[in-house]
Amino acid sequence: MPTVAIHCKASIPNGMGHIYRQINLANELRKQGWEITFYIPNFSPAIDLITQSGFPSIMTDFESSLPENLEQLFDFFILDMQNTTESLIYAIKKCARWIVSFEDLGKGRNYVDILVDCNHDKSESKNISSNTKGLFGTDYSVLHPDFDLYHKQSRNFNTSLKSLLITMGATDPKNLTLPLTHFLLQEKNDIKVTVLVAYNTTSSSELNKLSNKFESLNILGPVKNMAQILWEHDAVICSGGVTLHEAI
Repeated sequence: MPTVAIHCKASIPNGMGHIYRQINLANELRKQGWEITFYIPNFSPAIDLITQSGFPSIMTDFESSLPENLEQLFDFFILDMQNTTESLIYAIKKCARWIVSFEDLGKGRNYVDILVDCNHDKSESKNISSNTKGLFGTDYSVLHPDFDLYHKQSRNFNTSLKSLLITMGATDPKNLTLPLTHFLLQEKNDIKVTVLVAYNTTSSSELNKLSNKFESLNILGPVKNMAQILWEHDAVICSGGVTLHEAI
């Protein structure tokens, strides 16, 4: 069976979108009989998510050095870390037949076999090496299968805004959730507001106090039904990244 190694970055500053995206891809590859190993940072939410998904994982930090346990030869090596170096790609070439990189803005992007970026138009292909195949555009958004089901359904929106979702990603590195919630409750207290707090608990106590004060406010932790939650709201205030493509 084909073997694939997947390395994603994950932390409070970097968020969890890279992990979620690659789990979606890994689930599809596993259905086709691929053998998958994740290489991830020592970040407990990422480790827990990979474990719950049933994939083996090895803790490592590719940004400092290439792990010694990469002596195994992989058919594919998938990188989702946004900023690869030329030296890293050449080191991985010694243990992988093909290298795929997602949303890579580093110099290493010109030395991978496939570059995937749903944030760029197809015309971006002219800006990469002729040896690299570019897969650009929203057709290459890697989302949970639930989104395909909801996107195929028609929906009638209210003439006025009735419900709003706030999600600053799984880690909210800029701590924007609390001030946004304060502002909306003051300006639009007749709207049902749902806030996703996920893995950054910095503002949890203050948000819970607001929830007790305002009946229109609902606080949710990490969720597995993101497609349904987005579908149930008229509008969403979100950070960029994977959530933006999910909302579209």
